[in-house]
Amino acid sequence: MAGLASSGTFARPGTRSEMVRKASLSTLMKELAIERLDLLKLDCEGAEWQILAGADDLFPRIRQICMEYHPDGVWTGDKLAGMLRAHGYEVTFTQGSWTGLLWALRREDDAGPSVACR
Repeated sequence: MAGLASSGTFARPGTRSEMVRKASLSTLMKELAIERLDLLKLDCEGAEWQILAGADDLFPRIRQICMEYHPDGVWTGDKLAGMLRAHGYEVTFTQGSWTGLLWALRREDDAGPSVACR
């Protein structure tokens, strides 16, 4: 998933865009030598499905997830909650007319000891 993306994809006509680096969550954690996350906060305008779909091996290292999500066809708050529950999280979510909010918590016993990130 690493590469470049243009911010112009989401811009209004006539606004300036710029190229930005994109990387998977796994790549970022490796590059920054992050062993564990106490909180993963996502507000990524619909890309949450791609981010979380590639994070199966990371879930044991993430204690909490707080996110806005956008239902997209078969992806719903229920499906997202089910996926996270299957990875050991307690999940609460709300669904609005076009977005939802989700909180997921993995108890300390399941995620190992808390370690401060730099």
